[in-house]
Amino acid sequence: MHDIRSTGVRQDVHQPTADVSAREHFRILREESLEDLDVLEVFADDAHAALAATRERWRERRCVMVAAPMGSGKTGAIGAQHASGPFLAVSHRVALVENQAFRLHLEVRLADSGPEAKLQGREAARLAITVQGLGRCAGRDFAKDSVLVDEFAQVFDTLTLGNVHPARRGLLLSLLLKMIATAGRVWLADAFLDEELAKVTARLRRAAGALDRPLLLIVRTPLH
Repeated sequence: MHDIRSTGVRQDVHQPTADVSAREHFRILREESLEDLDVLEVFADDAHAALAATRERWRERRCVMVAAPMGSGKTGAIGAQHASGPFLAVSHRVALVENQAFRLHLEVRLADSGPEAKLQGREAARLAITVQGLGRCAGRDFAKDSVLVDEFAQVFDTLTLGNVHPARRGLLLSLLLKMIATAGRVWLADAFLDEELAKVTARLRRAAGALDRPLLLIVRTPLH
């Protein structure tokens, strides 16, 4: 399968440009409405500051894509918006899932089978799972959830290009698209989330039934 986002060697595209002063705490660098989504590019100290300063711009959005450098605090900043209530954190790596569970006070569920296979109901309200375990979410009402897909570009690559059995690839990808199209709020976060992937994701959400416009929030910081 070809990488529909193939641009050669992947790089972190969210490094600050030379004319951005580290002395500035926050400013808007670009605001643009594209065909499939809206883009807001900002300079801020970190992801926490960026989300706080732009709250009025994303608070009514059902889908927010956060492109910010590694180590800028994306996961903690997003988790702080959902300290209580149903929350589902998804990633492609077991180590990251366990880290999310510890930092965001979530329960880890890794297996895709067994007596607790189905992730539904109050007992499964706040969970951290791997993308390979999404099969357990078949039948789940994502509209009740706030969802974080961390390292989203790599999750996307795992399901489209990675080492996933062909018999499961279609199911897991369809569940991921259902989740990001129907969740009460979905956050897609990654240092490598570029505009091309954001556009593809917006189109896939729309094809899966989403009617809202996603927001791509690009965060540039002084130390990354």
